[in-house]
Formats: sequence, structure tokens, C-alpha cells
Amino acid sequence: MENETLIIIYRLEQVEQVVEYIKTNDATVISLDFWVQLRLESKGIKCRPLTDYCPSDKDYRDLLTQVQDISREWYRIPEMAFFEHRGLRIGESVETDVFTYLQEARYYLFVFEQILKFHPTTRRIVVPCVSGKIPPAARPFTASQIRIIETVGEFFATKVNIEFKALGEPSTGKIAPFPQRFYINSLVLRIYNFVMFQFSSRDAFKIYVSDYWKNIELPIQMINRKVELIFVDRKELRNISFRNLWKYRIRFMHPLDTASLSNRTLARRRQEDFSAQWSTAKKTISLMPGFSFDQGNWWNLVQEGFSTLVEEYAERIVSDIESIQSFLEKEAVDRVLVRASVSAQHHFFILSVLPRRLGVASLELQHGIGVGIQDPNSVLSRLYADYIAAYGPLVKKWFVQNNYDSRRILSTGSPRFDHYISQRDSLTSEERSAKIVFLGLDPSHPIIFSVVQEELIQLMPYALSSYEVRDYFHTIKKISDSIPNVQFILKFRSASLAAYYRPYCEKLFSDCKIYFAITEDPYKLSLLSTIAYSCYSTLAVETLVGGRPVLLYPVKTSDVFFKEALEDGMIKISSIDELHQITKQLLSDPAYYAEQVERGKEFIKNNFTFDDGASARIASLIQELKSLE
Repeated sequence: MENETLIIIYRLEQVEQVVEYIKTNDATVISLDFWVQLRLESKGIKCRPLTDYCPSDKDYRDLLTQVQDISREWYRIPEMAFFEHRGLRIGESVETDVFTYLQEARYYLFVFEQILKFHPTTRRIVVPCVSGKIPPAARPFTASQIRIIETVGEFFATKVNIEFKALGEPSTGKIAPFPQRFYINSLVLRIYNFVMFQFSSRDAFKIYVSDYWKNIELPIQMINRKVELIFVDRKELRNISFRNLWKYRIRFMHPLDTASLSNRTLARRRQEDFSAQWSTAKKTISLMPGFSFDQGNWWNLVQEGFSTLVEEYAERIVSDIESIQSFLEKEAVDRVLVRASVSAQHHFFILSVLPRRLGVASLELQHGIGVGIQDPNSVLSRLYADYIAAYGPLVKKWFVQNNYDSRRILSTGSPRFDHYISQRDSLTSEERSAKIVFLGLDPSHPIIFSVVQEELIQLMPYALSSYEVRDYFHTIKKISDSIPNVQFILKFRSASLAAYYRPYCEKLFSDCKIYFAITEDPYKLSLLSTIAYSCYSTLAVETLVGGRPVLLYPVKTSDVFFKEALEDGMIKISSIDELHQITKQLLSDPAYYAEQVERGKEFIKNNFTFDDGASARIASLIQELKSLE
């Protein structure tokens, strides 16, 4: 088509805008999202799917390496030496945010490049805006991420000298590094903390916690001395019984709550220093090799986000560093329990690193299988806390492979797995059958359990697009149609995902025996299954603990790290035909099934510390650990 107009749509709320636009404009509609495509087709509008330009299972590892290098190095260059406070590199505290932000930008850069190669006579690119209000409490890159597809579209239009049009009203508002809180909520919390403080004890063993109460309750109960807890997350107040609130004199102190006027003043001065030096530093960052692109440079795509961080949001990070240091010293904290060394929340980094300067040991409790089996160049493979209470030897192996001191990786198991063993062993065949009947399934026929992997717009090898999720549903349908009497339990990760997955699935699986789960405990559901399909989720390991064979599917061919880590205990699948063949063999050959169950048990035994003793081991660690400094 000569002088073609492309309108690129990617969110459901943009459908009506596009419908109105093409009533009076001749345009080729391109959908980057399958669910958007469905909505358009229901209105009689044809569109080209993302998969016409970027095939499913595309290997983005070369682009991912570029993004990893930038995320890791931009704040380490000599020109950025100013961007620190108390020896903590501020860029490092938000590296996960930067990594995610750059992944999205680079991904869409590739997508637009492919689209324009396919449509060389394009004269105009139209991209609908994401409207609405940007939450004041959003992260530093949020505003730029919301507009990233518009920004990439305009970038490409400028690059090839064609017209660009943003359709609709753009999002408004700015982030507020120090968001306001409801006065009454703040007052109530201050009163509550004051009362608890009056009854606190000077000789108590004080622990500052960024984890969830449900993850630490059992270890805390096993500590054989007087313990007082201070939580970072105020929301945990709703999840702890009054008995435990009182027993452990639990207070809730987020860094924002403890920021003094002097801290804020210091943070403001530091922010002014950062802003004054940023204009020079960003010129050097723009020349980093990773920003090179097709004889050009894509730094301008992401400069706004970086500038927001350095010139605005860094004030909050400095304030939090000051608040946490003052708080740790004033409260004479003995231990810090961190939810994660690596997180989009910068204070997790601070809580992992800063206590070490004060001689306070920090301990991370492992909660997800992804930690420790990533590309060594990835921020996700980092351990900032002094120690990690790890699932077991498998995690230790991967951390040591990433050049970590083996003494920092402690194979304790996890409290969450303690009750998995008892749940597995206490479930009788009669109880299992009754639960299956309650789901509307037949206990005499095989059941395949799978958690639907959520969509991620990233370059990571485990990220699935909406089209790949659709393909997975169709694979399930093929298995159901080809194996007699097979049934499925399909678990959606959240109610929001189920809202648009389930209607499609109900139609697709109308003649199948299938139960759609939303809020149910996935581990308990896995115990009702015969086998499981799983990807990188911790559920893959949980299901092995439950004594069920696990088929590693869907796992993309580029995800070598996850497959390499788990292939000794699970069945690696490389194609739909192989999935069908292995599934059929497991369900028809008792000897092969028993062999795979035993293989999984041996894998768990050799690579994980899963029994009923994790809580006791972690309780001892909390008391005995010494800081690395």
C-alpha cells in the first residue's frame, strides 16, 4: 500500500479511539496485544497481529545483554561518581527499575523497527495515548514507562522523516517523591507506635523487618529470647493478630515516617548537587555502546526517566538513607530481615547494605525459585544482604557460580515448605477424591495442573507475550482433544488476569473437563493433580515436593538458565509434539510415571532443604549471625 498510515494499538481502553479514527481515516491497524485484537475483531475491524512482525519464541538475548550492561554500568562511570550518599550508589539502589524500564524501551524499539521494515512506504504513524492520572506515589520511571510506546513511535517517525500523531489525551500529573498521606491514618499510626514504644523493653532483641508477617511468623515464635519487631510495611498491621502485635511490641516505621526536618534539608541540598552535575554526566551516558542503534542512538528515548531520577526522585532516596541510618542507630536494631536483596523498591537495597556499615547483620529469606539461577550479568542474580536463608544446595550452587562467597548462602529451606510436607502426607485418597468432585471433576480420570504464566513485556527469556499465552491455551486444548478422559485445573495468577482470560478460555474449552481457579492455593490444587505443566514458577518445585511429575512447559528455547537448573528433576519439553508424547506416556505407563516421581523426589532431596525444620533453623540463624563488616 502506497503512503500507508499505521495505527498501533496496545491497550483495551484504546479500542474506541481507534474505531472512531478509522471511520474517517484509511489506516492499517496493528495490534501488539491479542486481547485487543479480539476486541477489535468483535467490532468488525481487521488488524495485523504482533506475531506478523515478531514471531513467538523470539530470542532477545543479544538485546538483553545490551540492556544489562547499561543498567549495570551507567552509574559506575567516573562522571557519575557524584551520584551517591554515605557510600551507597543511588543508581544501584534502583537498578531493577532501570533494568525493567530499558527492557521495555529496547523491546518496543525492536518491534517498531520490524513493523517499518514490513511497511516501507509508511507515511504516518499513529499511536493512541495512555490517558489518566499518574499516581503521585509512583516509581521514578513510571511516567516515562506509561508513554514509552508513544515515545518510541515518535522517535522512529523522526528517524525516517515521516509524520507522527499521538491519538487522544496523554496522561497527566507528576510523581511526588514524598507522597502525602491521609492525616488521620498517619495520626492513628503515630499514636499506636507511641503506645507500643512505652511498653517496649531496652533488653529486647530488636528486628527490623521488610518481609511479610506470614513468612517470618514461625521462625520468630521459635526464637528463645524476648523479641520486638519493627515492620517497614504499614499494611502488615492488618495481617497480624492483636495477640502477636502485643507479644512482640510490633511497631510500623517506614522511612517516610521517620524522616526528620534535618534529613529532608540534607536531602534537598544533595538533590541540588546532583542536578548541577547531571547535564555533563548524561552526555557521557548517551555515548555508551549499548545505546547505539542502526547508525543512531536511542538515549533520547529514555533520557526523561533518568533525568526524573537524578533531578527529582534522588532526594527521596537520600532522605530514606538518612532515615534508615538514624533509625537503626536510635533503636539499636540487632537484626534486619529483608524480603529481597533486589527489588523495584529502593529501600530494600538500603536495608540490605546500610546495616552492614553499622555492624548489624541482614538476612534475606528466599521466597522465589528465580533467585540465583539467572544470567550472572543480571541484576536479578545479586545478593546484597549479608546472608540468604536459601532453599538449598541448588541455590547455593548458582550463587557461588556467580562469584558469591559460599559462606553467605545458608541452606535452611523455607518455612512456607514446612507445611507442604505435612499437607502432602496427611491428604488421604478419600479426601482427595472429595475435593476433586467438589471442583466438578472426576477423581477416576487423570488431571493436569497448570498455572497460567502472566504476560510480561520484557526481553527476559521467560517473558511471554499475550500471543504466546494464547498459544498456550490452544496447546492445552490440543492435549485435551487428543488424550481421552484427561482433565485440567487451570490456575490464573490474579482476578484481574482472569477477567479477560476466563471468557476466552470458557469458549475455547467448552467441551473439555476443566476447572478454572483464581483465589485457591495453587499448592493444594497441585496435590489433586496427576501431573503438572510448569514454567519458571516456584510452583514447579512445589509440585515436585507434592510427589507429582512436572513437565517444563511453556519454557522458551532461549531460557537456558532455568532449564539447566531444573532439568535433573523435571521433564524438559522442547515442542508441542513432545509435550503430547510425554503426557500420554506418563498417563498410560505406570512404570514410567513412578520413575519420574522418584526422579523428582531424588532431585528435591539432593538440591533442597525441605522438611519441617526450616523455621527452627532460621530462628537460630537470626540470633547467631554476625555482620560481614
